[in-house]
Amino acid sequence: MRKTTETKVAASTDSSNDWLGFHRAAEEALANGAIEQSAEHLRAALAVAKQFNPSDPRLILSLDLLAKVYEMQKDYPRAIELIHQARSARTRLLGTFNHFVLTDLTKLAELYNLQGQPRESEQYAKLAQAIARNGFRAISVNLNPNAKPKNKASITTAPQWTPAYDDGDIGALPPAKKITAGCR
Repeated sequence: MRKTTETKVAASTDSSNDWLGFHRAAEEALANGAIEQSAEHLRAALAVAKQFNPSDPRLILSLDLLAKVYEMQKDYPRAIELIHQARSARTRLLGTFNHFVLTDLTKLAELYNLQGQPRESEQYAKLAQAIARNGFRAISVNLNPNAKPKNKASITTAPQWTPAYDDGDIGALPPAKKITAGCR
């Protein structure tokens, strides 16, 4: 039993060192303008990171950096795929409503626009705007790609808890409201 634990720890340390080595090599290559070489190192770092816990931040970092490199290469479909994966991992790690997920939505809008997909771009831009406008409150998001264009995304918000400072209790929530972000 002890030998198995020692082996797992050693393998974990080796994987961590491998990931760090690939990541540093990618950064150095990128700094020297060797974008394709950087992409190769980042793909290797991503392969190692996928062996870690699914909520390990190194996975998200690898996805983000490789997406950035793909964007630099104007390989928008691959960049979009990685941003979706990063958003999913961030949601598992941090929850749905935080500024990192909002940044992912904004980046998706930008990449879809660069790829010549204005409907998808508008959908993600409006979703990001709605989340930002509502101050990262508890929001239920339903993206329905099969819906009619005007009903592709609907968001139900519940305003944030308001503390009642006089007695230390948490105040009541105002009623939820529904926002629909559609495409033209």
